[in-house]
Amino acid sequence: MGYNYDIEYIVSTKNCADALSRIPSEASTSDTSNDIKYLNFVEQFLPITNDEVRKATAKDILLNRIKLYVESGWPTVCPDEEVKPYFTRRYELYVECGCVMWGYRIVIPTSLRLLILKQLNSGHMGIVKSKSCTRGYIWWPRIDEEIEATCRNCETCSREQNAPPRSPSHPWPYTSQPWTRIHVDFLGSILGKTYFLLIDAYSKWFEIVEMRQTNAVSGIGVLHCMFAISGCL
Repeated sequence: MGYNYDIEYIVSTKNCADALSRIPSEASTSDTSNDIKYLNFVEQFLPITNDEVRKATAKDILLNRIKLYVESGWPTVCPDEEVKPYFTRRYELYVECGCVMWGYRIVIPTSLRLLILKQLNSGHMGIVKSKSCTRGYIWWPRIDEEIEATCRNCETCSREQNAPPRSPSHPWPYTSQPWTRIHVDFLGSILGKTYFLLIDAYSKWFEIVEMRQTNAVSGIGVLHCMFAISGCL
């Protein structure tokens, strides 16, 4: 390798990297009752306990399949559409204390999702804020869509949400001479008759013609006559 090595023996008492001296004693590893897990941290932000999630997970048919895949190995292809959201995240899923975890998020069983959504919407924070509150703690397939549907169907959220910005008024631009801009429309029915109405924006001159038909061809014909009379053609 292009190097000359000097090999020197060092006794274990002087070797700070001695692995055997660092093995914990049996007494220190036997008691795991006080272990601090991330799952305990997530529980502080949920209206349910980890034990409730564990029991509901054990009764959830789909999550039991996912647990089996996580612990025993995933198939090479996705078994069905129901498993697909988990299959795409298969390398990030693991089981902790009987609960399925996706990274730092706990996967909520189907039976507890409605309770989570109701508790999440109790503050009426809106769609964006509700999503941000759940993003670091819980997950299940289509959770964002269910949060959006819950907030949209909430009367209080609809009443408290910010109103869209008002559009500024835009007046018609000033015209410098007659027949630069005209306004036309059909007027009626008045006593069973319909009229074609034209108003010049500059002079406020108006023309009214009785119409037998209110289609584009008839309207264009009336305009041709008006333009010819006024000298615009």
